Amino acid sequence: MIDTPTKNQRHNLDVVELIRSWSNAVNPDLNTTLSSGSKKANVTLSSQTTVNNADAGTGANSKVNIEASQSAGNGISSQLETERSNVAPLHGDKNFRQQADIDPDSVAGNNSGADDSDFMQALSTVIAYVAEAIFVVNDEGIIEMVNPLAAKIFGDAQQALIGQSWCAFLAEGYRDDYLAKYIGWKNSRGKTFYYGPQEVVIDSAGDQQVDVDLTLSCIPQTRTGARPLFIGVMHDLSHHKSAYQKLQLQACTDALTGLANRHAFDDVLQRCWTQTTGDLQSMSLVMIDVDYFKLFNDRFGHINGDRCLKLIAEQLKAVLPNEQCIAARYGGEEFALILPGCNQLVAELTAKKVQHAINNLAFTELGLHPSVRVSVSQGIAVEKMGEYPSAIALLCAADTALYRAKSDGRNRINTSA
Repeated sequence: MIDTPTKNQRHNLDVVELIRSWSNAVNPDLNTTLSSGSKKANVTLSSQTTVNNADAGTGANSKVNIEASQSAGNGISSQLETERSNVAPLHGDKNFRQQADIDPDSVAGNNSGADDSDFMQALSTVIAYVAEAIFVVNDEGIIEMVNPLAAKIFGDAQQALIGQSWCAFLAEGYRDDYLAKYIGWKNSRGKTFYYGPQEVVIDSAGDQQVDVDLTLSCIPQTRTGARPLFIGVMHDLSHHKSAYQKLQLQACTDALTGLANRHAFDDVLQRCWTQTTGDLQSMSLVMIDVDYFKLFNDRFGHINGDRCLKLIAEQLKAVLPNEQCIAARYGGEEFALILPGCNQLVAELTAKKVQHAINNLAFTELGLHPSVRVSVSQGIAVEKMGEYPSAIALLCAADTALYRAKSDGRNRINTSA
């Protein structure tokens, strides 16, 4: 009868093969040792199969075979423990644990006999070949390992970073948050420490700031065999931040004129009105409409009409009283000026500057006759001392003043009563 290995015996062989494949990258010498372990596993298979298939009456033979099985089993168990110690850092891999069906708490623990230097060497080998920015610090926050990608983010050579406090590279606003969590962990040893994932700013040694997504995880003393270690993983967000900022700018900018678009106008108006009424300050809103713009489009074409709107937008930006004020394209040929902190006098002065600048616009560069001119009508509303119950009410008042200016003959400025 052919001896068939039991489930546990097959499991032991699978474990040996898995450890051999994982250990090749760390220590090729392990293959020789593992081979002898595989032979012991074969002895175990043969002996235990004899016991399993023996007749119940052959007690003596069964006893001998069982003892042989136990001896071989103890040998392979001892061998496995040794090999587990040598590849301790690799046992953190979830897929490895699932394939080998190993309890993670029983692998590479404090009783594994792993030497601290062996653990650090294996850990160093692993992080050196991972395509992520990784660094390792001790329980005092001192850098003990750093791979090339992490060194690039820190802005210094790998060897120069060893022995430095990694916390010194955190931008000031983020350093306090990390230190508070770290001190809390240190005062309650034994608890698991995790930090992140969290967006932080790294003060690079090259006097640059790098936006990164940072995660810190603790390898407890029971796993390292010495003192706790912290593994930091960083993802450089600089490219993503830059792309996000561009998208954010596009989302609130009018593509034709470069002014704030309607979405941005609504947000800023609401925010300014809320702040103004809360502080009992003043703010002004100026609504602007280009007179007879449809006729301009029909006569000179929509391309020249777009160019006309661009020229008007440039004049609006030029007359803003301060950097807190914004000019927006409200829609079509309508524009708006939001003037936080500006009273009626400042608003009326700004509107007169707008009127003068646009009345004097020349369109000869567009190939039009020097006599071609445009004008605008403007309506002003001023919020002071909670006069308007909402930002929409302020907008309606300015819009009403605008259409009164148009009905009065255009090219005029009207202030809401």
